[in-house]
Amino acid sequence: MFVEDDESHLLWFSEYTFEHEQMYNLIGTLCGLGIYNAVIIDLPFPLALYKKILNRSPDLFDLCEMKPSVGSSFQSLLAYEGDDFEDRFTLHFELTRHQFGEVVTRELIPGGSDINVTKENRLQFVEAYIGYLFNQSVDRAFKAFSDGFLKVCGGHMLKLFRAKELQSLVVGNELHDFNEMEQVTQYKGYRQDDRTIRIFWTVCHVLTKEAKRKMLAFWTGCDKIPVTGVKHMKMTIQKMDGGKRNEKLPVAHTCFNILELPPYTTETHLRNKLLQAIHFTEGFGLI
Repeated sequence: MFVEDDESHLLWFSEYTFEHEQMYNLIGTLCGLGIYNAVIIDLPFPLALYKKILNRSPDLFDLCEMKPSVGSSFQSLLAYEGDDFEDRFTLHFELTRHQFGEVVTRELIPGGSDINVTKENRLQFVEAYIGYLFNQSVDRAFKAFSDGFLKVCGGHMLKLFRAKELQSLVVGNELHDFNEMEQVTQYKGYRQDDRTIRIFWTVCHVLTKEAKRKMLAFWTGCDKIPVTGVKHMKMTIQKMDGGKRNEKLPVAHTCFNILELPPYTTETHLRNKLLQAIHFTEGFGLI
């Protein structure tokens, strides 16, 4: 259904797919329901998707986001001022695609295979490429997705949003405010002033940005927070038996945002066990 870019790791609609349009409609509906129910949907679509939902055209910025190398090449193409432009780039108004093991050529404009890209028409070439990538090649799949999304979240209010704001409503944001998280976290078996809890937050506050992202994903199942902030997430730390020497690792119940934490007594021991848990976790398990 979707293709992940090897460089940006963003998802975009597959140009060649056997999936029925109803499946794209269903995914769009689920994304809309995510907004309606304030639930994060972890689908890394580019900003261009939300621009299109708002009837705004993707541009070179969106190409750079989704395909950084291609976008950078086009920026160089537009900035080049040498007299040997055509000899240097040797481009036509066409692109090649791999379709089921075969190389297929697509013309960006009628007769594009016979039209050279020059300094005079290079902007038209870039715009045609962007239009093909974000519009013509995925028109049916996107329309089905958009119809499903707008079925839940359509209306005049949608026009008040910018694309970035709409994206944040679906996938959350990366502002990992652990100070706010500390203030709203509840405890079972612990008190807020217990030593284990105090050293836990001391360790969390000095984690790197990447480690904080992993910590949030370990605890809640997602490395982003809703745009409304963590105060609406109801996070809990629950005391667990750490064994004779507190050698057990922390355990998370992501469906309920519950972190089971053994009563570690030293900052070093807690940090080692916590980092081991968040860096080597593989997903769901039964305990």
